[in-house]
Amino acid sequence: MTLYILRRIAAAIPVLIGVSLIVFISLQLIPGDIARALLGPMASQDTVQRYRESLGLNQPVPIQYLTWLWHVLHGDLGRSFTENIPTTALLAAKLQNTLILVTASLLLAIPLGVLAGIVAATHKFSWSDRLGMGTTLVLGNMPTFVVGLGLIALFAVQIPLFPPLGMYDILGSGGIADLLRHLILPAVTTAIPPAAIIAKMVRGSMLEVLGQDYVRAARANGISMRTVNYRYALRNAMPPIITISGLQVGFLLGGAVFTEYIFAWPGIGLQLQKAILARDISVVQGAVLIIAAWFMLVNLVVDVINRMLDPRLRSPR
Repeated sequence: MTLYILRRIAAAIPVLIGVSLIVFISLQLIPGDIARALLGPMASQDTVQRYRESLGLNQPVPIQYLTWLWHVLHGDLGRSFTENIPTTALLAAKLQNTLILVTASLLLAIPLGVLAGIVAATHKFSWSDRLGMGTTLVLGNMPTFVVGLGLIALFAVQIPLFPPLGMYDILGSGGIADLLRHLILPAVTTAIPPAAIIAKMVRGSMLEVLGQDYVRAARANGISMRTVNYRYALRNAMPPIITISGLQVGFLLGGAVFTEYIFAWPGIGLQLQKAILARDISVVQGAVLIIAAWFMLVNLVVDVINRMLDPRLRSPR
């Protein structure tokens, strides 16, 4: 298992480098001068040129990228042009806020998705199955910004139960209660799409297992439906459920980008959006690198869990 993990980590390094290279080149293709944009239209050409040299923007693009990559390998993500602070410190603070949102969304998405899928599978073709799967079909294909704006209109404007923006009230206490009030709407918005996908996957996996011969034999031997559904069917359907749930955990960090923009949640997604508009290359590179590393780490954890649950996957290859 240790060798398998080391091989996966080694394989992830070229992928991360490739992602960072694509993002770097994409930012270079955006028209305009970063130094001019930062200094404003009133700055003289000499001032702009000196500022470009201080930022290293006068170097050829390959040299700029290799210089950035060399610093990253030494734990330095560079310095934010717009915030004038180290990118690592800036993103670390924002990542903490994003992880709060992602954790809350995860605690909503996985239990709701699994529960809805189990109910639908154990009541196949009933009204609860049709209602549940119809609801997941609609919500799973609804854009995040539509869900978020709809929740704001309903629960922050028409029925003012929750605040629509920010992480804390400006004049509030800043405690856990204040945080939870601001967290509910963003967490629900972020959790709805993965919950819908998990529900459909759980239903499909459960129905596949419930159709197996050993399940029918267990029913014929008088074993209760509850035992068959939860001890046999759900247990043997867990590997694909864990896989799809893990993928959704990876996508949660990416989905939080849109949620943070809608609800002005001060996380890494909102910071990424601001950095793209300002062409703050080091922040964009660092944020994308963190999101890619998060996704690959989640995939690794899911694969390790599946190998532990399924002995067939442990055989040497």
